[in-house]
Amino acid sequence: MVDVAQLSTVRGFITTVTEESISLQGVSGAPLQFSLSPSTLVTNVGRPALLTDLAIGINVRVMVGAPGLATATAIDIELSHVAGHVESINGVTLLILGRDGVRRTVVAGSSTAFLTNGVFATLVDVAVGSYVIAEGTYNTSVLTLDARVVDLGQSRSAANSLLEEASQQRSIHMRANRAVGQGGSPDSGQRQ
Repeated sequence: MVDVAQLSTVRGFITTVTEESISLQGVSGAPLQFSLSPSTLVTNVGRPALLTDLAIGINVRVMVGAPGLATATAIDIELSHVAGHVESINGVTLLILGRDGVRRTVVAGSSTAFLTNGVFATLVDVAVGSYVIAEGTYNTSVLTLDARVVDLGQSRSAANSLLEEASQQRSIHMRANRAVGQGGSPDSGQRQ
C-alpha cells in the first residue's frame, strides 16, 4: 500500500467503494485507499455527480486537501481510452490488441457512438485489423471497457494525436480546477 500522506492528487481505477471509503489501483499499479465524507465533492468529467455514481472499474482522479490527509476532498470520474487493432468481433464485443501488447475487450452498448474520421458510423463499419480508439469507463477490470465512443479508421499517427490532445485537455481542466480552488478563475492567468 502506498503512503497516501505523500499525495495530494492521484489517478487510478476504483477497485472497491463503500459509503465510507474508496480504494484504487493507481497508475503505478499500487493500491491506494481514501476515506470519504458527506462533503466529498464528486464530478463526472467536470460535471456534478454523486458518491453513488462511483463504481468498481471507473477511472478517477482523487484530490485530498493537502499532502498528509487520507480523506478525499474531491473525486472526478474520468473517461478511459483503449487504442489498438481489432483482433476479433463477437456481437457487440471487440477484442483490441493495444500498443502495449495487452488485449482488452471493448463492449459497445446501445448508446455507443461510432465515428470514422469524424463522421458517424456503426458497429458494422468495424473490421478485424482496423485501428480504433475507444473511450468509456472500465467495467470490473482494466481489461474490459464499456465504450461511449469508438473512433475507427484512424491512422496510428492520427490516433496518437487524438490521445495527445485528450491528455492536453485533461491538463487544462486540472489547471482550471486548481485556479478556481485557490480563489481565482480559469481565465485569471494564474500559473501553477
